[in-house]
Amino acid sequence: MKYGILPVRHSNARYQAELSTLAEKELLLLLKAGGLTPNAQWMTISGVELITFEADALTAEQADILSDHSLLYWLFEIRSDNSLMPVLSQKQALLGEDLPYIQKYKGKTNERFTQMLINMALYSSSCFREEGLKMLDPMCGRGTSLFLAANRGVTPTGADASRSEIAECSRFFKRYLEYHRIKHKQNKHARTHKGVNIPMETFDFAMPFGENGSRGEIALATVDARNVHGLGKGAYHILVADLPYGVQHAPSGKGGLAALMEETAEAYRAALKPGGAAALAFNVNTLKRIQVTEALEKAGFEIAEGEIYDGMAHWVEQAVTRDVVVGIVPEKHR
Repeated sequence: MKYGILPVRHSNARYQAELSTLAEKELLLLLKAGGLTPNAQWMTISGVELITFEADALTAEQADILSDHSLLYWLFEIRSDNSLMPVLSQKQALLGEDLPYIQKYKGKTNERFTQMLINMALYSSSCFREEGLKMLDPMCGRGTSLFLAANRGVTPTGADASRSEIAECSRFFKRYLEYHRIKHKQNKHARTHKGVNIPMETFDFAMPFGENGSRGEIALATVDARNVHGLGKGAYHILVADLPYGVQHAPSGKGGLAALMEETAEAYRAALKPGGAAALAFNVNTLKRIQVTEALEKAGFEIAEGEIYDGMAHWVEQAVTRDVVVGIVPEKHR
């Protein structure tokens, strides 16, 4: 049988060309995770471009996995006469479809790219079928990744060295819960790691679009990325981060972003469970791919390689060409 994915398009022609490459690679990853042959090609039907693939009749699980595609507008079965039959998934945003999109601010990572980053980590790990999935974003800013994860039933923890960013994320999320009259509890507390106090707060909330009685949790921590393993060693299934793009983020002004990458990689590895995966995005104009991969390998990660993971560098804007590296914690590491 032939299936097609109609991806969301971008108005910028240059960005759209590279977006198409990312969409195809993400589809290959999801097909592989669903136990399907990773095959994909583009075709045009009645002037509409689709990414197509061949597979037997999709199971409910396979349809659910494919519905996680970050650029998915619709999934179709393509009939012999080129008519399109929608393939429906039961998945939906559990907390609020609009939640990750409301905040607009300078430096915010695109929501769909962030969704792709989550997919790259989740479906590269060996954990994606487990219950109670947990995600860590060690540089979460105002929480885009956290809200996307919560909508999928993944329990996220967001950490950031900036107290003001964490505070803004907390204020926004509290207002959102109150505006939508979602029952919740907010608890402020702290952890201690190597004698350092880590301020934290946790939101426990009802899932409006989940099963009856289902609840979610988002935790926020004000802590430097080099110490995120203090939030729990081996506690997380996946880790995602859009690394700083500018040299102003160099640790103590020394060594640049490469030094920061080296200093954080071990903390990332320690925070993840065996079989867990980290997906890191970075600007190749300020941080080279080899610097990221070498830091991760030195920390004990295995670098995901092959057609799915190679050639993901893409233009974003002037001075920013973004790439993605996925590192996996070996099952036998601990």
